[in-house]
Amino acid sequence: MKHMTLLESIGLVNYEALPTPAPPAIAPASARLGPKSSTGINPNLVWLVLGIALIAGLVTAARVVRPR
Repeated sequence: MKHMTLLESIGLVNYEALPTPAPPAIAPASARLGPKSSTGINPNLVWLVLGIALIAGLVTAARVVRPR
């Protein structure tokens, strides 16, 4: 933010000459977020991997705390 403050303080910006921003485009209903995220990764797959990692972590912790 410091560089923006410095650029604005030198007075070289002509705010009237800047173009107006375009309105945001509305995505069609098929492109909106649904069961899959915008990256195409299925959230159920993420939960499955997290569950497997949790089970593996619990098994490892149990072996460290109480070795055979």
